[in-house]
Amino acid sequence: MQIAKTVTDITYNPTLQDSPLSHWRHRKFVGITYGSDECFYCISDYDGKGTVMVFNQTSNTFCARYRLKIDGVPSFVISRSPNYFWILMEEDRGRSRKNIRMYSIQMDGRFLVGVVPSNYRQSVRGSYRAMATDEDVLLVFHGSNPVMMDIWHPTCDQKTIRLMDVRFKNFLPTFTIEDNLYAFSSNNIGQCDCSKIWEIDLSSSTDYPRKTEMACAGVEIPTGIFKDRHPMLLSYKTLTTIKDNGTGGYDIWSLAIANQTWTKCSVAIDSENCIHTVHKSGVVYLYGTNRNTGECSF
Repeated sequence: MQIAKTVTDITYNPTLQDSPLSHWRHRKFVGITYGSDECFYCISDYDGKGTVMVFNQTSNTFCARYRLKIDGVPSFVISRSPNYFWILMEEDRGRSRKNIRMYSIQMDGRFLVGVVPSNYRQSVRGSYRAMATDEDVLLVFHGSNPVMMDIWHPTCDQKTIRLMDVRFKNFLPTFTIEDNLYAFSSNNIGQCDCSKIWEIDLSSSTDYPRKTEMACAGVEIPTGIFKDRHPMLLSYKTLTTIKDNGTGGYDIWSLAIANQTWTKCSVAIDSENCIHTVHKSGVVYLYGTNRNTGECSF
C-alpha cells in the first residue's frame, strides 16, 4: 500500500496569455480527472463559466487554465479515458427547471485540444445525476416516482424510459457492467444503505426493467455515506468512495464487484470537503481544503 502524501507547496504558473489567478487556492472543483504527462484536470464553475485547470503532479504546479466558451455551469464530469472527458453543463431556467447539454473535452497533457458539443439535450426539474457505460452511452437520471433515465449515444437517437417507481432522493445510480445498472437506495436525508445493491437489467431499454436486490458483505459496511457528498467511482471492477472519519483523516472504502464485499483503508490528511479520482494504476487521489490554511491540497 502506498503511503498517503499531501501536497502543500502547490504553485500557479500562468501562461503568457493568462494573468495570475489569485483565488485558485480557495476554489471548489466540480470534478477531477486525469491525463497524460502526470497531469490532472480540475473542473470548476469559476465566474459562472466552465473552467479547466491543469495540475502537474511532478512539479506540484497548476500549469494552465482554460475557460470554456460554452453556455451554462458544469454540474457533472465523466472521465472516459486519459485526456478525454465529458462535462454536463446546466442553465437555470427558473422554478427549479434546468436545461442540460453535454460536451466532449479533449486534452493533450497540459494543452486543450478541443471542445465538441453533443446533440444531447434535456430539460429537467429538480435534481439529476449522470454517468456513462463502457460503450460510451450517456445515462442521465431525473424525475421522481417514477425515476426517468435518458439513454444517449452519438450514433443513436436519444431515448427516455421509466426506470423505477421510487423518489429521486432515495435512489443512487452508481455504475454499469455490460447490460446491468447498479444502484444503492438511500433514506430521506440522502444517506446510502451500503448493505445491499440493486442490479437493473438494461438490455431491452424498455420501461420498468427487471431489478434484483443483492446483499453486500464485509468485516465493516460503510455508514454515513451521503449520495450528494461522497461520489462513488468505478475503476477495474472496484467501486471506491471516501468519507471524512472525524479523527483527522479519510476512510477510503472499496467494494469488490465480483463478490460485493466492502473493505476499508484509512489515511491521515489534514483536509476537508475532499473529492477524489482513481488513476488507472489503482492509486486514489484526493483533493480538499486544508483545515488550517484554507488552501487546496492533493
